[in-house]
Amino acid sequence: MVHLPDHGAETQQAHDRIALGNGTVKDRYINQLHKSNTWISPGVYNLSGTPSVSLTNETVDGTADDDVAWDAIAFQPMPGKPKNIVASLGDSFSSGEGSGSVGGPGIGYSWESDTDHGAPRWNGCRRSVNAWPRELTPPNTTTPLGTASDAWSTDAELSFVACSGAQTWNVQGTRNPSFWTNRGAYGWSEGQFHELSQIDSGALDENTTLVTLTIGGNDEGAFVGAVMECAGGGDCATDATFMPRYKALADKLGTSLGSLITSIKARATHATIVVMGCPELMSRSRACLAAGLFNANEQKALGDLSKYVNGKQAAAVQGVQGVTYADPIPMFSGHGTCDDDEWINAIVTGPNGNGDFHNKDFPDAVGNKPSFCLWDVAGGACLSRESFHPETAGTTGYAKVMEQKLRDIGYGAI
Repeated sequence: MVHLPDHGAETQQAHDRIALGNGTVKDRYINQLHKSNTWISPGVYNLSGTPSVSLTNETVDGTADDDVAWDAIAFQPMPGKPKNIVASLGDSFSSGEGSGSVGGPGIGYSWESDTDHGAPRWNGCRRSVNAWPRELTPPNTTTPLGTASDAWSTDAELSFVACSGAQTWNVQGTRNPSFWTNRGAYGWSEGQFHELSQIDSGALDENTTLVTLTIGGNDEGAFVGAVMECAGGGDCATDATFMPRYKALADKLGTSLGSLITSIKARATHATIVVMGCPELMSRSRACLAAGLFNANEQKALGDLSKYVNGKQAAAVQGVQGVTYADPIPMFSGHGTCDDDEWINAIVTGPNGNGDFHNKDFPDAVGNKPSFCLWDVAGGACLSRESFHPETAGTTGYAKVMEQKLRDIGYGAI
């Protein structure tokens, strides 16, 4: 356990080196921007001899402007290996985007992942206390992972590194290393910001028992592109090029997902890996005409596209030992945007939280907003990242899908 002070801890890549006492050293990278006096877990390890923890003040993302700090470490003895050592990887559907502003703007997203918009250290990963990996109760326990991990349970460890906007390469770390030296004047990357790639963070090792993953919707702008195209002035359902173009992107996803799974298996050598798909975002029975953006056929087209993407993801992991696929579409039937019992946000105006898109962030020389402030709505606000993402009922639904899948495959069985 590493204790962070409420000031002076600013790097998003604090490099902890955990010497296990047997000659093995583990590397773990921690985002320190919690802005409070708090204990952070750099992981659970099988220690022997004389273990130690050290921290370097040199980081890959550093420009000698941010401070690296800690003020205490502690070792918590355990009776044995925890039942669940879980790594939650992926994009906004894992980070809990859409469920974090319950009770008011920004409430529910952790500080270090929802901070400093418009500044060089901006982080919009937006990891929510209500995210489904935290709500997940594995079949070998009765306590949700988030609750157990927060309470320092000796039966659970949750490494929660999913990030809103993440693409496959943000998880896998396959972008050219020059990314860190050619990342632009503001020093951040959408979907990763200053954080190290997810599998390089140290969240995965031979002790990991379960890896959960949602990924692919942001690759090549597919998710946002399809929704915005259908919401535009034309009719995507009658556009003969719409479905073939986005299906072609989904075909690429199958290949990139296979490569990512190989990388995850190389780190988490004994883990069960579950890839979770995407629900149909919108109702198939009620048109969202009140929003003036989508007709019934466009909503069905987006639903058909979700099914196609899920099929490609399922095919990519079929037959791979230790890897399985979970499809949330049946659980979310009747709960899409505009359904009576809506589990997915429709259009949400922002900003909701300090990591959300803000009007006039990073304007160009003539005052135009950047492309990531997606579009203007009434009053000049931005479209929030929360739009078309599961709200709290949706994250609960996601957790139920994963729980059933884990029961089906016998995860954690004695």
